[in-house]
Amino acid sequence: MADLRDLRSDESIRDRQLARQSIETGTFPTAIFELTEAVAIPESFGDGEAISFLARGTLTLHGVTQAVEIPLEAAIVGGDVMVVVGSIPILFSDYDVQPPRSPSLVSIEDNGVMELQLFLEKTG
Repeated sequence: MADLRDLRSDESIRDRQLARQSIETGTFPTAIFELTEAVAIPESFGDGEAISFLARGTLTLHGVTQAVEIPLEAAIVGGDVMVVVGSIPILFSDYDVQPPRSPSLVSIEDNGVMELQLFLEKTG
């Protein structure tokens, strides 16, 4: 789960508009990704190695849920921490996100990129 109210750009005016328009973080404060299939990590996966895999699940954004597949890459760092990174393109219209309306905007594209970075620590 990501708290979209923490989104920041280079323009504070734009950030305030996100709460009322477009992503409407005031109404839809979170984005949620849920796995629909388990991800298998090889037992032999060790420090310094890297692997690639697909995470299949659903992404809920702006109150709309879509099936997604996120290509991920993972590496073990320092023996106990797995760093996982990935990204997927997002079409805002797929999630009923309307472009913001403002006299200062010339144009806005109907797409963006969702990026993620996870740090998973081995316990036990």
